[in-house]
Amino acid sequence: MAAAEGYEAVEVEGGVRELLGVENTSSSPTFSSQNRKSCLLVTGIVGTLLVVAMMLKSNLLPNAKPKSELQLWRSDMCKSQDEAAPQIAAPDLGMAFQALDICAKEFPDPHPCMWTSQYHCETWVNVTGMVAHDDGTLGYYCCCMRASQNESSKKHPFHSPAKPEIGQIIPSLRLKVLSYNLFWWKLFGVLKGANGTAGKLVAKEHKVEAFDIIGFQECMDQSRVLRDAGLLGKFIAFAGPESKCMAFRKAAWRVIKHGHETVAADVYWNNYGARGAQWMRLYHLQAKKYVFFVNFHGPLSVNSGGTCGGVATARNILKIVSKNSQEGDIVLVLGDFNANPASLLVQEMANALLHVSSGPAFGGIDNIFTNLPPTAVQNHYSLGAGGSDHNATTAIFDVGQVNVVETKVAMSQKIIKNLYSAYPGHSWQTFWCGKVENHMKYIPAQDSWIERLTNGTSGSGSPDRCCRQCQIYKNCTAWTFEGAAGDNSSNCTLIAGALQHAHQDVNFVSGLSAASALKKAVLFYGANESVSLQVRKLSH
Repeated sequence: MAAAEGYEAVEVEGGVRELLGVENTSSSPTFSSQNRKSCLLVTGIVGTLLVVAMMLKSNLLPNAKPKSELQLWRSDMCKSQDEAAPQIAAPDLGMAFQALDICAKEFPDPHPCMWTSQYHCETWVNVTGMVAHDDGTLGYYCCCMRASQNESSKKHPFHSPAKPEIGQIIPSLRLKVLSYNLFWWKLFGVLKGANGTAGKLVAKEHKVEAFDIIGFQECMDQSRVLRDAGLLGKFIAFAGPESKCMAFRKAAWRVIKHGHETVAADVYWNNYGARGAQWMRLYHLQAKKYVFFVNFHGPLSVNSGGTCGGVATARNILKIVSKNSQEGDIVLVLGDFNANPASLLVQEMANALLHVSSGPAFGGIDNIFTNLPPTAVQNHYSLGAGGSDHNATTAIFDVGQVNVVETKVAMSQKIIKNLYSAYPGHSWQTFWCGKVENHMKYIPAQDSWIERLTNGTSGSGSPDRCCRQCQIYKNCTAWTFEGAAGDNSSNCTLIAGALQHAHQDVNFVSGLSAASALKKAVLFYGANESVSLQVRKLSH
């Protein structure tokens, strides 16, 4: 979509949005102060109504949204940054099978529970008057027989699979996951699926080696891509709030429980609402192991971590893992984080879990994390876009097989290489900011060079524009934005040199240029990156 003359078009989720009332060039139409306020008020109301309508249609609207960003900033969701980071335990990779059956373990009872595919537990209750539990998966039920007060325990009218003997060596677990942002509004809304291109991409890779667990982002129908791939009958899929879907291969897995929790919200100047994490706990029938899986779609703007910031958002995700998994579970967290390895969000996740891979989009915003050791990672790669604006990414793990080909250092080098390869451009289609910290004020050192852009000049219209202005110049290392996006009283300060300190202030948004953030990312990941980068002055 072309921007109207004098205005700026910004690429965001759901298409290109025009930011009316924000000056783009010095030749833009001029308004009186009163007219400008009226224009901003009217366009703000219309824009808000359109966004709310869009979010209602796409299930992006949160169930209970704070009345203001300041309220959200003070909410429990944002307090995680001041709390200790949740500790995620290493998985139990022991090969000895424990004698307790999974069904009895999850639903303990004096009269042991067992699996059945022949009886539906609820029908059973009506016939026998005994309590039953349904595990929720198609055709398999974990049923529990309990004797009433007037009768003794009865034998189960079915049998569970034979249980291995204690100490028996079980097969290793080979596990393949997929993360894929489907670009739904365009690929399925405008192009009507483009003749099943996304499904064909999934089907082709599934034939190479079957997927076990899938996480889709920007997904409005949990069955659509699987149906296009001819795989719908092989998977059980769940649709979640805020346009996320997840699925698992039902021949190999059973679901123990699943859910969704809101963990973040978009920043006010690029706001599509709340952001959550969809999760499920699975049991592998053959390997007798549990996997805790999280499918996440992160907040805008890119590398901001949302209203609460990257540290709080990461810790909210880790809280979900800590609260709903059990010790010994294999943990897998993946998705479109809307944050790449230069961000606080991704780096905080990497402090707790092994960062396996990042996709090519926007420097690596499609990420996969695990609590498995690097030796369990057999492979990871991108599959192509299949009509989306993101590449589908996959990773293969093998518990019990040692990978000596790729070490953690090698993984980090690939992550950094993706970061450098997608260095941001000046156009909004290729722009991303190196680092964004909402509600943070940067104070430059006394000997640092600064330039202030004020009164609606280029760069002062929003935090993203301020960062983009900084990234034009080779020597600009940091920036700080004061005021409200779209307000002529806002200003942008460009900084070249060191920072004296930074402190929280709800009136400010600050960050680093891409060049500065990338240098810090290389130090964080400890990768000896050999990719050379010529930071150049970008044209307007």
